[in-house]
Amino acid sequence: MSRDYDPKELIIKQLEGVLGPRGWGVDSPLTGIDRMQPLAEKAGIRVFGPDYLLAVYDRAGQYTAGRLLVPDAYLEDKVQGKVSLVVGIGPLCAGPEYDAWFQGHAPQLGDWVVTSIRDGLTFLVGGVTMKLVEWKYLRMCTFEPDLVM
Repeated sequence: MSRDYDPKELIIKQLEGVLGPRGWGVDSPLTGIDRMQPLAEKAGIRVFGPDYLLAVYDRAGQYTAGRLLVPDAYLEDKVQGKVSLVVGIGPLCAGPEYDAWFQGHAPQLGDWVVTSIRDGLTFLVGGVTMKLVEWKYLRMCTFEPDLVM
């Protein structure tokens, strides 16, 4: 994809846009993914158990590397998105089995991860597609969301 913005920043702004009109704005000097924790606390978002909270990456409205526009009406990523941004981690994402699974490289807040479309619970938060996925079903990490489609 060819873009003039950071997709992580876009997801954070979308989530802030959902919360702001409800009076849940975040007054914080933090930027980027560091804003997620105060944003989650302000909205009362808490992940329970062994789950990761993910914001699904959506290509709608962007240009491909060949300068073709992916239309805003493009819904495939909302329904079958595979690449997501980690925005929350449950308290049971720890322990020897967890460490062994990720071999010391467990996904952290702000990492891009890949999941199967069948795994987890998918839902909308004000137009942002979110997923709750148990840590065992995180398939891999990627440093760029457009590398996996």
